[in-house]
Amino acid sequence: MQEEIFMKLDFDCSAVLHKRSKRSEGRLSMEDKRSNIALSLIPRRKFRRALDIGCGLGVMLEKLSQISEEVVGLDIVNNTETTKLILFDLNSGKLPFKDESFDLIVCTEVLEHLCYPHQVLKEISRILTADGYFVVSLPNSYNIIDLFKIIRGKPIPELDFDAYGHHVFTSIEQNLNFIKREFDIIDLTYYYIKHKYVSKFAKRFSYRSIVNRWLAYSVFALCKKRD
Repeated sequence: MQEEIFMKLDFDCSAVLHKRSKRSEGRLSMEDKRSNIALSLIPRRKFRRALDIGCGLGVMLEKLSQISEEVVGLDIVNNTETTKLILFDLNSGKLPFKDESFDLIVCTEVLEHLCYPHQVLKEISRILTADGYFVVSLPNSYNIIDLFKIIRGKPIPELDFDAYGHHVFTSIEQNLNFIKREFDIIDLTYYYIKHKYVSKFAKRFSYRSIVNRWLAYSVFALCKKRD
């Protein structure tokens, strides 16, 4: 059996708090949009216990509380008002939960920030119940806006030497193949570039892979645990 490799990283949590407080208004709006997209994929039923990994400002936690009897948040710092939050560094090792602890897990725009996303994906599979649902989103690094920035020599803020920045540069196809290592994807949707005409065009022709490849900022997937 291959040993799981994790290395404890000494990150400066105060730096994260400072960055998040400076951008709290923008983060709140972004988390609201992401949570609404994630919720649109989740089946309409009552869940027993839900987990939001990388819960940020707690927007998704609040919305999950309307569809789940119990809600738990997981993040490296606490920027929420909830007491149902566990402080945990996702780079440090196994998730602090027993096998099959949750029947709903949400993880939006988090895995790309980690040093060991493959190991964390395995851990998510471990703590998800056999009949549970997993909603995950990952950014499309090859969207046309970022490609133009690269061509023009402009920096992409997420891709720098910040320990909490993006550690991977992946396409829509690579993201889906990554998810499929541990889960079966049963539904998909996309978050498109923020322009009314672009968004309308993209949604109308979303069945064409080239449209999603260029115009989607992120891909959202509803998944089931593999048998």
